[in-house]
Amino acid sequence: MADIKIIRIFGGYLEPGITAEISYTARKEEKQMSGVLCSLQTELSLCMENNAGLLLHKTHTETVPRFSPDSRIIKLNCATEGTVIKGTVTNLSAQSREINVYMITETSI
Repeated sequence: MADIKIIRIFGGYLEPGITAEISYTARKEEKQMSGVLCSLQTELSLCMENNAGLLLHKTHTETVPRFSPDSRIIKLNCATEGTVIKGTVTNLSAQSREINVYMITETSI
């Protein structure tokens, strides 16, 4: 049986235009990534260490919170069990602020 979990893979305070690195190792029970959710006004790139291809490349999030967070999920479908997820996130806002990136995963229980 699988359970859906939302796991923060990045959280940090970024100045305008600053890019930070993301590195997260998925636990053995985190079997499948079904999506990513991140703060508004960001640019996100993600890849998996065991895969030469990019999952996301310079993907921009909305600048206006017109939609509820669940409708802003970037849908993905990839196995994650024990994999290192790497990438970058950039603050596109004109203000310094807290930036968060969350992985939505199916977890075996």
